[in-house]
Parts: sequence; C-alpha cells; structure tokens
Amino acid sequence: MKRLRFQPRFDARECADAFADGAILGYPTEGVWGIGCRADRSDRVAEVIALKRRAPNKGLILLASEPAQVADFVLDQSQLERARARWPGVYTWIVRCSTQAPAVLTGGRDTVAVRITEHAPMRQVLDHLGTAIVSTSANLSGRGMRERTWLTPWGAKLDGWYRAPLGGLGHSTPIRQAWDGAFLRGGPDKDD
Repeated sequence: MKRLRFQPRFDARECADAFADGAILGYPTEGVWGIGCRADRSDRVAEVIALKRRAPNKGLILLASEPAQVADFVLDQSQLERARARWPGVYTWIVRCSTQAPAVLTGGRDTVAVRITEHAPMRQVLDHLGTAIVSTSANLSGRGMRERTWLTPWGAKLDGWYRAPLGGLGHSTPIRQAWDGAFLRGGPDKDD
C-alpha cells in the first residue's frame, strides 16, 4: 500500500493514488483536518471508525467533488440537488440513503451525510480518484481539534497525511437535513 507519511509537498494525484490503493489518510477540509478512506472499502471504513474511537452508530460523512461520486449511496439524487440549490455555503447534507449503502457508513440509519466539497485541494484529489471518501474530523472522539493534528501520537497510525492548506472555515461544517433545511450541527441558532 502506498504511504504518504512524510509527503513534503502538495500532490493531489499521489494522494488519490494512495486512496485508490486503500490507504487511510489525514487531509485538509474546509474547516478542520479530517481522516478517511475510500467509501466503497467497508473494511477500511471500519478501521477509520476504530482509529477514531467513534461509536459505530454515528455514521460518517461522504466527501465528493461531484454528486455522481455518491450516486451508489444516495437513494434520490434529486434530493441532493435540491439541497445544493440552497447554496452558497459550506454544508454537509443528510439525505436518504440507498439500500446499497453499508451500515458502516450510515450508522444503521436510512440516511447518509454527504458533502460536495468546494475545497480546491480535496476537489483535485477527488477528481483524480473519481469516487467518494469517508470523512471525519482528525481527532479522537470526544476530544477537541488541534492546529497540527498530524503531530499527535495516534496520527502516526494513519497511512499518511496529505498536507495542503485548510479551507479557512475555522470549524466543522454545519450539518443540515436535505428535506427541510433544518440544522443538526452549527447554523444560525446552534453552536458550531
């Protein structure tokens, strides 16, 4: 498996190749550092959950550069398109999932969280990869984020880090329900 542990420069194709090969990587997002792997590799997704010490019933976010990359996981693509029509803004959307979406992604729910990223470094990676990855913040569950997450002792357990700039949001993305726009995390009346 390709490892990027000490990658000194920005290289979207190399990061995409490592994801394609099954790597679990740390990477920048719009607001915080994330960890993830290919969404269609349930074995590796389970490892992300274990590494994060995340409760399996929480599910994970699917990160993609285009709606087509999440088509196998989303029940109704038009629901995602309706949600995207509410932009501008950086949001993760909860949509109804297809029966093909494994419980390891959804936490056993009939929904899945999806974000079509506008973050340029990750868009380049996902465009090269051609499929979605799972995404969760790069901190242990229940602990806050750190500015330089890749220096934490547990971070060395990843297959590598794609070091590129964060998107400048400064916090995790707000999460909204696609069918009614309600905020589940963040938003105008909730703490981020």
